[in-house]
Amino acid sequence: MQKNHNHSRRHTTGLSRFSQVFFVISLLLCITSFTVLSVSYRITHPTIAGPSFHGLTLGSPVRSGVVEITVTKVTQTQGKAPYAAPTGKHFEVIDLLILNTGATPITITPTNDTYLKSADGTVAFVTPSVLDTPLRAGTLLPGERINGQLSYLVSDTIPFWLYIESDWSGGAMKFLLH
Repeated sequence: MQKNHNHSRRHTTGLSRFSQVFFVISLLLCITSFTVLSVSYRITHPTIAGPSFHGLTLGSPVRSGVVEITVTKVTQTQGKAPYAAPTGKHFEVIDLLILNTGATPITITPTNDTYLKSADGTVAFVTPSVLDTPLRAGTLLPGERINGQLSYLVSDTIPFWLYIESDWSGGAMKFLLH
């Protein structure tokens, strides 16, 4: 009986080792396959650090989704009390004009629909600041337009792109600011 038990144990141990070796080989093949696929994708789809254009002409409308958006002005400011930019940063103030070209009302929510992003992935969201005409949130009926300003606190040394991304914008719209 002892002999049969030892034989069974050796047989189970051998099977366990085979399973372990098979698992390791399978895992290595999966990793190799993933690496080869990733490299081939990178070769055929190179990463681009930023857009190939140098920004839009201020005042030129861009149509996307059910809107026409115009960046009418971009200014940099240090702000003023109670919203002053710390050293090494400034407020990027963007004047926008949004026209609803669709047949249904849309909801504009600047804090959710817009952000700035740099080539290195740094993201800046709408930041409180003293503005002459802030872009207000609300419903925009068909044919209506709204204009106003948005401010973002950003680094003095990094260029940023304005992104407008909402269900009404037809996807992400990207504007190079400088």
